[in-house]
Amino acid sequence: MPGGAQVVRVRIIPLGARGMARQERPGPQRPTVSGEAIMKRIEWLFHILAFALQCNAIVPLLSRSGGAVADLGTANPANTLATAFVLCGVLALMLPRLRTMRAYVPGMWPILALVFLAILSYLWSDYPGVTIRRAGSLTTGTLWAWYVVTRYDLKDVILIIRQALLILALFSFAVGVGAPSMGRGPDGWLGVFSTKNDLGIIMAIGTVTFLYALLTRWPSFLSLLFNVAGMLPCAALLYLSQSKTSWMAALLGAVMCVAIRFTYKRVGFAIIIWTAILLLVAPAIVIVTNELGEIATMLGKDSNLSGRIDLWMLMPDYIAQRPWFGHGFAAFWVLDSVNVF
Repeated sequence: MPGGAQVVRVRIIPLGARGMARQERPGPQRPTVSGEAIMKRIEWLFHILAFALQCNAIVPLLSRSGGAVADLGTANPANTLATAFVLCGVLALMLPRLRTMRAYVPGMWPILALVFLAILSYLWSDYPGVTIRRAGSLTTGTLWAWYVVTRYDLKDVILIIRQALLILALFSFAVGVGAPSMGRGPDGWLGVFSTKNDLGIIMAIGTVTFLYALLTRWPSFLSLLFNVAGMLPCAALLYLSQSKTSWMAALLGAVMCVAIRFTYKRVGFAIIIWTAILLLVAPAIVIVTNELGEIATMLGKDSNLSGRIDLWMLMPDYIAQRPWFGHGFAAFWVLDSVNVF
């Protein structure tokens, strides 16, 4: 413009427009959960339930509530439905990840070969019906584990196991306290499992798992609280199960956890610790062998381990009858079997 004068442009906004502009400004938005996140949570809960069912938990309550306990040789509709539920869920989850799962086949061939052998044993088993049902359960568990290790990293897999073990412990406590006729047996607690030994070994695994999580790291107070809250009920139920074998397994597992934790990345210290353990284990085996009767009495057992030693002495003759393939699954456990003593 002549004279060097500057032009100032002023934009006049009507009051109504200004008010509309203020109304159109985005305010604070509430956090939303996407459909993908919801499906991931549902899948996580499915794996917790699948792990519980693979531990033979929850389903035995249905048999006890009906006042009957199924024999090993009879079909259990509840078990069949539970296995079918897990199998269908796993197959649906596997379809989008088949290429990733195939990459694990070279490292899994020994496990897959054992599963195939279990299925093939249907041909020579004395009880093919029982064999094929149990082989189906084994196949379902193997497929589920195969998918989980390809879907999650080790940290998430352990977290799934810990959460499932805590839920099983709390449910077992609830059943044992609220319904003693269902959750307790004459020799020990049953919880949501079929036998005291099943409860004992799962709670032993839970105790050792939470103990190892406590020893490895304390990332936060909530994590510490979760591990303590998981280990205490598992240890209590381990005792209430009165399963002596599970007690020994938990003790051995706890010693191994402590040894592994304190020898991690310490070669010299590891040599000392593991040498000391071996020096203690060797004489312990000799003592147990020589004083089996007294030790069994201390544990509430008889000298022949409730007849197990007598059965073990008979096994070589039956092995000689079928040295290659054996008699098949449950050949010595089904009540109407000619091999049952």
